[in-house]
Amino acid sequence: MVKIAPTTRPRPHQTTGERIARLRLVRGWSQRHLSELADLSVLTVSRAEQGCEIYAHTLDRLARALDVSMTYLWSGKEEDKR
Repeated sequence: MVKIAPTTRPRPHQTTGERIARLRLVRGWSQRHLSELADLSVLTVSRAEQGCEIYAHTLDRLARALDVSMTYLWSGKEEDKR
């Protein structure tokens, strides 16, 4: 599990998994809660946060659940956040 303080600002070289975890933690959500919102398994959310390869449809579901764009999750560029 990626350990990130929920109040931290995104780092310039943050990974997609770190961004997912940070956004989840800032919202005060568990991996289980995010998995339910995204209609994914907890294992899939955990693997995404750990930096494992994820499919585009998985990234899309996570982005929708977190209310950010897929591009933001992928690139971390604030202008792509939504």
